[in-house]
Amino acid sequence: MNWADERVALLFGGLGSEADVSRDGKQNVAQAMREIGIEPIEIDIKDGLLEPLMAASPTRVFNLVHGRPGEDGVLQGLLCALGIPFTGSGVGASALALDKPRTKQVWESLGLPTAPMVVVNDLEQADICVKRLGPELFVKPAHEGSSVGAHTVHGADQLKVAIEDALKHDTRVLVEPLLPGPEFTVGVVRGLALPVIGIRPSSEFYDYKAKYQSNETEYHIPSGLSAELEAEAQQLA
Repeated sequence: MNWADERVALLFGGLGSEADVSRDGKQNVAQAMREIGIEPIEIDIKDGLLEPLMAASPTRVFNLVHGRPGEDGVLQGLLCALGIPFTGSGVGASALALDKPRTKQVWESLGLPTAPMVVVNDLEQADICVKRLGPELFVKPAHEGSSVGAHTVHGADQLKVAIEDALKHDTRVLVEPLLPGPEFTVGVVRGLALPVIGIRPSSEFYDYKAKYQSNETEYHIPSGLSAELEAEAQQLA
């Protein structure tokens, strides 16, 4: 493609809990764009979005904004309204995917395997979680990414502390039973499931530090799964 007549805005940053992750990634994305002949118009949305976007008059947008409002359908809706093509999923898919409880409800309706859940919005509901799900739990904000505000819980005393912290990031908190075992991820591009990646953090789970700060996290391809389980994971993805 000839990029000579294209004005590509690279949106990143913002004020959310994942803004620094976005800013770190921006350097690599901008370099890759320049290597294929694109000079990106870099816009950190921390100081606003609509005005700098309109001033730049881009013909396309590379969306590198993590979390809200970059992955929850808000930014996608604005770009759709302005008629500007952008990278990533559309409004509906983005809004659903960043809402973990609603995503799980869709999975359940489709018969996909997912852990049971309780959604809470205050500390008084902690006892309900233990009663329904047991004392070994995993807690996370309903709308955050990058494991921000996520906690493993081993007992009722830890649960209230975890919920209190998660509520600093969201008004709703998702509580699930803790499922011990290795972690895997499967990317999907244009309907094609990519090879399974086995993730081996040095911490108890794949938390924010393990994702972005630790040099000890291991990523394995092949994943270590049997061919049968790998195919099953790709099919589920």
